[in-house]
Amino acid sequence: RTLLLLSIHHALYDGEGITQLLQELQLLLSSQELPASTPFRNFIDYMTSVDYGSSDEYWDQYMSGVSPTLLPTPEPAANADDSASQQIHMSLDGSFVSFKQQCKDLSVTPLNIFHAAWARLLSIYTDSSDVCFGNVFSCRTIPLEGADRIVGPCFNTLPIRIKSSSTATNSEIMKLSQKSNNDILPHQLSPLRRIQRRVLGDGSRLFDTLVIFQNRKTDLDPNIWEILQDEGNMGFPLICEIIPHESADNIQICLHFQVSY
Repeated sequence: RTLLLLSIHHALYDGEGITQLLQELQLLLSSQELPASTPFRNFIDYMTSVDYGSSDEYWDQYMSGVSPTLLPTPEPAANADDSASQQIHMSLDGSFVSFKQQCKDLSVTPLNIFHAAWARLLSIYTDSSDVCFGNVFSCRTIPLEGADRIVGPCFNTLPIRIKSSSTATNSEIMKLSQKSNNDILPHQLSPLRRIQRRVLGDGSRLFDTLVIFQNRKTDLDPNIWEILQDEGNMGFPLICEIIPHESADNIQICLHFQVSY
C-alpha cells in the first residue's frame, strides 16, 4: 500500500482548505475534471485592502475593561517537553439531526450552544461572570467569489467575550454568543495581535482556551483511501474541537491539551 503524509504547521492548517485539497486529489485519482480554482492570492489581496479603522473602534468597545484570567502556569518538570500535546476523543450521546432541530427550535446555531457550554465551564473554573476564549472564523463568508474553494489558510482566531450576570440562564448565554458572533463577522479579518496590543498594551494573551467548530467533514472515498491517523499540536494549552458527522448522525468532541497543563 501507499502512505501519504501531510505535515503542516498548525498556523497554516486550515480545515476547509485541507478538505478542498483532499477532494481535488480524489477527483484526480478518479480521472475526473477539477473545478475552477480560486487563487490564494485573491484572498491576500482582499485582506490587505481592508480598512481596520472601524474594526479598531469595535474591538476597543467590545473588549473594554476585560481582565484576562489565564490558566495557571504549570511548574516545569524535569526532562519534560512543555509543548508536548495529547488528545482525548469522545462522542456525545444523541442524534446530530435531532440536535440541529433543537437548535432551530431555540433560534440559535450549534456553535452558540457549544459557546454557551464553554463559557459556563470557564465561568465556574475562574469564578468569574466575564470570560473570554478564542473562536476560529473560517473567513470564507467574505464577499470574494470562490472563497469556499481556496486551498490556503484563510481562518482567523478572534476573542469571544461572554459577560453575563450570575443569574443568567443558559438561553440568555446562548443569545449573548449569537450576538457576539454576528457582530464580529464584519470584523473577522482583524489581526489578533493588533487587538491584543490595543486592549492590553503589551500584546499579551487575552485567552488561552479555544473552541473550534468544524463545518466541513472530509468525506473520503473508501475505494481510494482512508485516514489512518490525525494528530497535532495547535499551540494553545486547551482546545475544544467539535466535529459533527452527518453520515454517522453524531457529534464528536476532541480535547487537545498540552501535557504540562
